Amino acid sequence: MISDEQRSRIIALADEFLEDFDRQGSAEELLAAIGAMIEGSHSNRDLILDIINIIIEQVVAHFRPDTADDSGKYFNLISLLNQVPIKTHSIRYRPTLELIRGLGRREHTAEEDFETLQLMIILNEIEDYEHAGNIIWEHHQSDKGIDLLDLIYGIERARMLARQDKIIDQIGQWLMLILQIGKTFNYDCVYWVVVSWVRSSGCLRNTEHKKHLLHHLYGNYKGDQPLVTAQILYELFNLENRLLNPVEKMGYFVKLQQYQPSTLRVQQLQQLYFFAGNYSSGIQSRFKESIQYYQLSNYYLHKNWEALRNISAFLREHLGKKQYYQVMHYVEIQMQHFSSLLSLQSNAYVENLQINYSRIEGLYKQVEELSLTDSLTGLRNRRYLENNLYHMIMLAARQKVPIGFAMLDLDHFKNVNDTFGHLAGDFVLEELAAIITSFFRKSDIIVRYGGEEFFIVLFDTSQSRTVELMSRLREHVEQHIFEYMDQHIRITASIGISCHTFANRQWDPDMITIIDEVDKALYKAKTSGRNQIIIHPTEFPA
Repeated sequence: MISDEQRSRIIALADEFLEDFDRQGSAEELLAAIGAMIEGSHSNRDLILDIINIIIEQVVAHFRPDTADDSGKYFNLISLLNQVPIKTHSIRYRPTLELIRGLGRREHTAEEDFETLQLMIILNEIEDYEHAGNIIWEHHQSDKGIDLLDLIYGIERARMLARQDKIIDQIGQWLMLILQIGKTFNYDCVYWVVVSWVRSSGCLRNTEHKKHLLHHLYGNYKGDQPLVTAQILYELFNLENRLLNPVEKMGYFVKLQQYQPSTLRVQQLQQLYFFAGNYSSGIQSRFKESIQYYQLSNYYLHKNWEALRNISAFLREHLGKKQYYQVMHYVEIQMQHFSSLLSLQSNAYVENLQINYSRIEGLYKQVEELSLTDSLTGLRNRRYLENNLYHMIMLAARQKVPIGFAMLDLDHFKNVNDTFGHLAGDFVLEELAAIITSFFRKSDIIVRYGGEEFFIVLFDTSQSRTVELMSRLREHVEQHIFEYMDQHIRITASIGISCHTFANRQWDPDMITIIDEVDKALYKAKTSGRNQIIIHPTEFPA
């Protein structure tokens, strides 16, 4: 606990620092006093928390909104960078590039500065702090005074020092930023830096001090920058449960809904709506709301998957081969995290539906939209293929694991429906799914691609082994009798195969290309006699 004498000393030095930005020595005096207090304390953590609390409160009290504040460009840039990576064909690319070009830097082109900035943000996002740190420390401040890039890199440098638990160094970095910004950008940017300080400080994590400071920042902010207010509200929402009860948390969610999605990152939006779905599912009168929130959470989760895929492509393009394979470890961790979130969301959603089963008939279509499983066969559906399979194949390709792909289609299946009825057709598809499943390992993927088509992915399987398995499956289907209500139904299947060894590491697993290959092989099998296998690009039956 800080003494009254120490408190008065910190307040006096902080005021001196804030009143005299042109004298860097005031910052050094403040840091020296902090260092001496910490060194002589038996309870460093509590003292550090009190010191940070005092300094931030003094900073907030010192600054006032300024009509001449020219921070709009900075927040435009921050809002655009919430969507990294920004590809060259994106509608956000040109506005972002123009903001950077307007800085008039001469060391590099605007394009080079933009790509380096994106790379730094992405490496931080996937938690590869070592490579991100190299970029941060290589950044040189503009000789014209602090600009937009300097501010972004300065904040990231302070965060890096926080991760390294360098207390005095990180406080010094935050104070230096405030000193420089106070001369250039003024109120809103100073507030943004202070919010960033509170958000990233390891000392403040999960403490009453952090909650107090966030309330203080929210109550005293007099600016009109939505990004600042939204970030404060999100940090309040994100406090751990022992500091915030569910009703309070939901209150912050409701306030955050008033802001545009662009004020937050996609990961933050997913967390917000998942909590709101869980909260509303426990209130009987809000069942419909909970479904809507789960859907939005699901939407943003898949946006995360899409962003991760774009990140992988960006890293492949901008890193050397060695560094790319080093950072892929961090991408894989993110993939595992999102896979866990997907499972968690699906379980929560299903539990909610079970509890409210009597009310779900009218929401059946919404259930289908969230489901990754085909309701008839129990297999994965096409939505799973579109959203999840790419990442699994990418990991296999990285390890150069051979993969066999196959598309199976029942021959003349329309005749089954016309002769025996659609219920008989459903029975055949359901039993066929069980047959196909029994032929392959649990690690292989079987997808009901549509109608009577099934897409099969065999991991760590050579072409010869893929052909052998598919031949046995085709023969089994031909010999099998589907018995439905005393009717004996026989049917055959055509199969198209495409196999990849991934010997060329530069090859990008492209699902569109793979599907096109097996489709062409299947089409050849169907048009040249049916009940056979064609291997892409082989022209003869296997």
